[in-house]
Amino acid sequence: MSDLEKGTLDTPRPQRPGMPPRNVSVATLVDEFGPLSAATLVDENIFFVLPEKDLKHKTDDLKKDAKDTKETVDITDSEDTVVGSDDDSAAFIPPDGGLVAWCQVAAGILLNAVAWGTGYVFGIYQLYYTQTLGMDSGAVSWVGSVQTFLTYFFSTVSGLLSDAGYARHVTFAGTLLVLAGGIGTSFVVPAPLSDASLSQNVPGALFLCQAVITGTGLGLLTAPSLPSINAYFYKKRSMALATATFGTGLGGAALPAVVQFLLPAIGFGWAIRCATFLSVFVCASAALLLRQSPLQHKKIQTTQTSEDKTSWLSLQYYKTRLSAFGAQIVDWSAFRELPFVLFMISSFMLYWGLYFAFYYINTYAEEVIGFSSTKGTMLLIMSTALGLPSRVFAGAIADYLVGPLDTLIVSTALQGTILLTWLAVGSSATGMYLFVVFFGLCNGATQSVWVGAISSLSGHAGNRIGARFGMACVVAAVATLAGAPTASALIGDASLTLATSYHTAMIWAAATTLASAAVMVAVRVRFIGWRLRALS
Repeated sequence: MSDLEKGTLDTPRPQRPGMPPRNVSVATLVDEFGPLSAATLVDENIFFVLPEKDLKHKTDDLKKDAKDTKETVDITDSEDTVVGSDDDSAAFIPPDGGLVAWCQVAAGILLNAVAWGTGYVFGIYQLYYTQTLGMDSGAVSWVGSVQTFLTYFFSTVSGLLSDAGYARHVTFAGTLLVLAGGIGTSFVVPAPLSDASLSQNVPGALFLCQAVITGTGLGLLTAPSLPSINAYFYKKRSMALATATFGTGLGGAALPAVVQFLLPAIGFGWAIRCATFLSVFVCASAALLLRQSPLQHKKIQTTQTSEDKTSWLSLQYYKTRLSAFGAQIVDWSAFRELPFVLFMISSFMLYWGLYFAFYYINTYAEEVIGFSSTKGTMLLIMSTALGLPSRVFAGAIADYLVGPLDTLIVSTALQGTILLTWLAVGSSATGMYLFVVFFGLCNGATQSVWVGAISSLSGHAGNRIGARFGMACVVAAVATLAGAPTASALIGDASLTLATSYHTAMIWAAATTLASAAVMVAVRVRFIGWRLRALS
């Protein structure tokens, strides 16, 4: 008989802060927390087993509590019974592998390739808009920053709906918006001016299609795979989440290459259309792989009581439903946890300057060093492609050695240090290549374990992890909204030479990244102290 059949865990797992001791029976949990909370605790990879002798005297109480709270608790009269929710999610043990589990990771790779990889293409768009079309660089930077802001902002909605079991629906909606935004952008981009000395404004239709519609669609594609990956993996969760972020580097390398090499051959409009069709195909493939998380035992619902049985024409009707929606989309308990609040502050600092390098690597290489447009784009592709192996490597370190939070601290500190070395590049092509190599490696590791750190800090939150991921993404959204315009303003000092005009922005990006690492240290100390222990 296995350890699990004997009523014990087959592998000891770390005790999470705020959780009951592992020798507590389910009967005790039900007494203290009620049937739904007890089932939720079982869902969170604790897997208590209720022996028959403890079950018999609890059956009537459980049924009565379940009836009173309108919850269903499955109880069978077997020798060893797992108490769970109405869809047996409590009896589900993460396999940490297998075809279905790794298909969820594959779906995450594909969705991340589009959701996050598309943002890296904007460096090419920015060069085309400013140099070929003569648009103002400050106005163009707002297109990219608003698109990135909406991507992070709508990841909250994506996390909520994915938590509730609508992963495929969200994927379908996001894909349609990406298709509409991409096709619309390809038709509204104005023609180049006959006189290169002239300038033109950013068309409102371009801002609507590329920033608003595409950004919203990308945001909906960010979270559909997270609940399933979180459910199917426990011991290998950080590695699985980091592997899913592999798609960010994959899309960040492939999509810029598609646009750059099609641009001179078929024109800007058709280059965007081809990239859009490729994104739609990738999202459709991901939708076929997605499965609903076994831990998702309820969909979004508003329980109608005698107080809210009001007409849909009344104001109270909508107030009640907005209140219920707000309770679902925000996990208010997170604001009572200092480590998570500090983590959101750290995330703001990190993402404030994160996209500066990706937006300006190719611009700096062309304006200061003298690279061609193709070579400048190759630098952008290198920086994202080099992040592919480091994402998986960082996930493995997080799982088997030090945990995702410690890994994130180290990678963020290294990334900030490398941003400082950009100051020494000057007009050296060799120095630029070295900077791109090391920045790409560190950035890939940082972005891959950021999601794993959220999972670690929210492990006790059960099926609200998607909501917490969305909350962190809203913080990142506000930071990225301000990031690109801040960098553009710092670079645009006409009193400086071409090379030194970038120095202030470089120092700003490095300082915010290093400050983020410092706050992450405070998160770690507040959460588990100074002792060297992996936080899984």
